[in-house]
Amino acid sequence: MSSGNVLEFGGFRLSPGERQLSYDGRAIRLGSRALDILHCLIRNAGSIVSNEDLILEVWGAVHVEEVSLRVHISELRKVLGQFADAGRYIVNVPGRGYSFTAAVNHQRIEAPAPAAPPHPAARFDPLPLRPPKLVGREREVRRIRQELLANRFLSIVGTGGIGKTTVALAVAESLLVEFTDSVVFIDLAPLRDQRMVTSAFATALGLPVRGENETASIIAALETAKILLVIDNCEHVISAVAELTEKIFESASHVHLLTTTREPLRVQGEQVHRLQGLAFPPEDEVMTAEAVGAYPAVSLFVERARAQTDDFQLTDENAAVVAQICRRLDGLALAIELAAGRVASFGVQGLAGYLNQRFRILNRGRRTAHPRHQALRLTLDWSYDLLEDEEKIVLRRLSVFAGSFSLDAAEEIASDSSIPCHDVAEFLSNLVDKSLVSADVAHDEVRFRLLDTTREYASERLKEAAETSIFCRRHAGYYLSLLTQEARQRPDETVAHLRRDIDNVRVALDWSFSQAGDLDIGILLAIAAADLMTDLSLLAECTKWAAIALERLPDDRWGTHAEMALSTHFAMPLLFMRGNSEDVRQAIDRALTLAQQLGDTVFWPSTVSALFAFQLRAGNIEGMLETIRRAEMMSDRLQNRGVIESMTCVAAFFSGNLSMNRHHAVRALAALPAKRSNSLLRIGVDHRIWTYSSYTLALWIQGFPDQAKDMARRNVEEAEALGNPVPLSTALVWASVLALWTGDMDLAEQRIDRLVACSTRSALLPFRFVAEGHKGILAVLKGDVEAGVQLLETGASKLRQTNSRLQEFVLLTHLAQAYAAAGRYRDARDLVDATLERIRETGTHVYRTDLMHARAVYEWQENGNPDRYRAGLQQALAQARTDGALSYELRILMSLVKAPGDPVSSEHAFASLQATYERFTEGFDGPDLAEARRMLDRLPAA
Repeated sequence: MSSGNVLEFGGFRLSPGERQLSYDGRAIRLGSRALDILHCLIRNAGSIVSNEDLILEVWGAVHVEEVSLRVHISELRKVLGQFADAGRYIVNVPGRGYSFTAAVNHQRIEAPAPAAPPHPAARFDPLPLRPPKLVGREREVRRIRQELLANRFLSIVGTGGIGKTTVALAVAESLLVEFTDSVVFIDLAPLRDQRMVTSAFATALGLPVRGENETASIIAALETAKILLVIDNCEHVISAVAELTEKIFESASHVHLLTTTREPLRVQGEQVHRLQGLAFPPEDEVMTAEAVGAYPAVSLFVERARAQTDDFQLTDENAAVVAQICRRLDGLALAIELAAGRVASFGVQGLAGYLNQRFRILNRGRRTAHPRHQALRLTLDWSYDLLEDEEKIVLRRLSVFAGSFSLDAAEEIASDSSIPCHDVAEFLSNLVDKSLVSADVAHDEVRFRLLDTTREYASERLKEAAETSIFCRRHAGYYLSLLTQEARQRPDETVAHLRRDIDNVRVALDWSFSQAGDLDIGILLAIAAADLMTDLSLLAECTKWAAIALERLPDDRWGTHAEMALSTHFAMPLLFMRGNSEDVRQAIDRALTLAQQLGDTVFWPSTVSALFAFQLRAGNIEGMLETIRRAEMMSDRLQNRGVIESMTCVAAFFSGNLSMNRHHAVRALAALPAKRSNSLLRIGVDHRIWTYSSYTLALWIQGFPDQAKDMARRNVEEAEALGNPVPLSTALVWASVLALWTGDMDLAEQRIDRLVACSTRSALLPFRFVAEGHKGILAVLKGDVEAGVQLLETGASKLRQTNSRLQEFVLLTHLAQAYAAAGRYRDARDLVDATLERIRETGTHVYRTDLMHARAVYEWQENGNPDRYRAGLQQALAQARTDGALSYELRILMSLVKAPGDPVSSEHAFASLQATYERFTEGFDGPDLAEARRMLDRLPAA
């Protein structure tokens, strides 16, 4: 903790400067709004702070309803009240506001306070909030922690509502230091389909979802990671979870897995810890407050009751009744919390009476059910019956949500003419107080959630009221409106900030395309949701919903903007999911054709860029030029010359026209804005990175190595700043090539290692194949030729399978060098001949000069014919001069100087080398120019 004021009360310690609350040296995680509220109240301790003043202080000019303040206050009081000696701190003064009533000690801290060292910055989303104090589970948490560390795979098994998630989160928090905050929470409750399990894992890990089954990509990303996966609510998708977790356990030896489930997964490596209900007093216990208060079930009841009413105390008079309540609820944590939340309304005796009546009436005919299942169901029945009519209505309407939801969403969907928006907020706050809805105040925006068991119960009630279709339609319509509004207001920005709504979007799509759904909403929602799914790298889902919508598209909407948008969202992800296959080309071509026919200005840049990317990866120059021609047909209307200039620049480079590359690169970089449109980044295209990459290599080939190195560095930095793995991988690929060309092995290795990490984590398989091939190049240069050959052969073969021929040509050039280094000169020459033939077919002439030079060298090494060697070098030299490839010209001339021949030829070669050397203006500390200088220094006097 840095110097500053520290506020102490009870065992708590608040550092406003560090924005940190702790108790007895242990950090307490609170959202920023909750911390601001607490600080404001403490500053005004002993005085009443009105609701209006609190809202103004904490939210400023942002309009919020008082219910948000109430929820934050409620959650804050729960946190403070969960500590044994915390007492009562925040008091509500009806009609006036809130007051902080405890004594506060102000201290000035000039040196770091004794506290646990801060954790490193987390790479993943923070764990969900849980009660800071566990009741009756401390020993189990320690035991599970030890077993998990020892065995790596443990499942916490127990009935719904018993507290599995709370225990799992406590275990996870206790392991944050061991896993350096690499702890990932994966909530499977919102899933409706076994096939979505891998998507949920990939999303939580920050991996793109590029296919129906992402198991291989997930395992590849986890192979060397030290990480803890906390997988919550597995029971309804247990088969898929079992299959995936078993593979992770077998393949990723440093990954630990902690699952919560109602039944064991029954897979290799799994240890099972069965969680029982909290211990409660037996009937023969001495019923005094001291005796029954020692039982965890009673402790939980007391703490939850005190959170609702300040004056509740466990006494000798009510101890027997409290014990009976906990016993009837079988120690089930959720049921105890629900019951204790009504003490303020009914008192302990009244509460026991209601519970006993409910159990007597409803227990008949259910004797075959597990007692804890009975306890939870009966408690939910009882809690529901005790709600006000409007609260019942709101609760069951909230069951249409999956995962968490905002207050705005709840008000919009659950309100109607009889329950206005403001009243929904009030009833929602009541449901939070009664533990039927949970509130997460860890973020600036309060998010609400129904526990899975409560949601299922409320959904049944919604169905009984014949309202399911009505509110599912309102739910789908709300998220359609939310996504449409985002696209309209911020068309060029990411919508990844809506990631917490993705489960609701999925549920809305499921309902819309169901038999009871609304096809019109489904089609529009599939279009609107595509940006969110792409921004979250859920590419398989994007394609899936676009395909479903296209299959259901009515005849009168073919050829319209709807088909164009759906075709675009179907086609784009296929570039990553299937590589450069023909069906991908056809899908993208259809989307571009529709964009051109409709004169579209929204989808056109994405579709034309995607088609160009396809042709670029295939190394098809004619395909690139045809795409540019199609783009130019629309350029006058679109005023989007930067995209066309960039594509022209790139095509010119790979076709070998270096002067045209430079001309269009300058114009492209001047026209393309530094602030990117996210519509192109979504498909992994960045024209500035493409332009920089080709221009960088062209500069080196033309004899400007220093400028090339500087531009490559700036290109990687700019790509990193984008935060998108595809442009970064693109920049790293070509920056690595340049480092290899300039002989900077250390820099090349650094960039290749970063490329491996980026492409592996983001499941960019073609880029990973390139990285593996580049590893092979380094191996050869370091003397491990056999390993290098194997890596290069594997990488080139994999790139060929995905039709990534442009990168394949680079690896083939180096593979020929590796063959020559291994003494396999015939193989080297044959490979060069085959590659030269292939580049003639594709038009990728930029590689031609280097390959012609290499062919001459390998033929000389194989046959030793000096005349043919010099003739081959002269052909390569002529091509280099035609192309303006000064760096290649220098290398070829150095080979000519060293080639055997008559003195006249040698003297002419020296003179040419001298003249070429003098044309350079930079890069004299590089290996090529340094070697040329040494050769020229040995030139005999005339």
